[in-house]
Amino acid sequence: MFHWLRKPDFASLLLRLALGGIFIVQGGLKILYHNGGTTWYVGESDTVAPALQAIVAYGELIGGAALVLGLLTRVAALGLMAIMLGAIYMVTWKFDFTSMVATNQAGLIEHRVGYEYNYAILAMCTSIIILGAGVLSLDHLLWNRKRREVISPAVGVPMAVGAKL
Repeated sequence: MFHWLRKPDFASLLLRLALGGIFIVQGGLKILYHNGGTTWYVGESDTVAPALQAIVAYGELIGGAALVLGLLTRVAALGLMAIMLGAIYMVTWKFDFTSMVATNQAGLIEHRVGYEYNYAILAMCTSIIILGAGVLSLDHLLWNRKRREVISPAVGVPMAVGAKL
């Protein structure tokens, strides 16, 4: 009854929609509520250039939309992986793998985000790169249609079916 659930195309669709939705929301919120995506990162002691923040915000939004549509899916997943690796390197690597609650020197409780979220996103992007976009995607619609070639009897060269002589 549910044999279609075992198809790699369905797995790819679920991954694309879930991951794309996450990045559309994340990038969109950064752009809408943080001066076009230029002021969303506030570090403890370090700063990130506003231009880099905007690149990340728009990269998340555009990459997420590309995943949802299934357009340039592997390229989009690779770009989002680069963003996640940057997030690990610049922000979360200094903390533990997992999220934790800690008390700072002033006695206040802090929530420190580990890099497990970024790690999970990397695994999901890798899965999309391996699986591809699947048949329910613009990638499949635009680039995976097989063109049959025939030999034109008039000139003896291959040409696409339906082409005019």
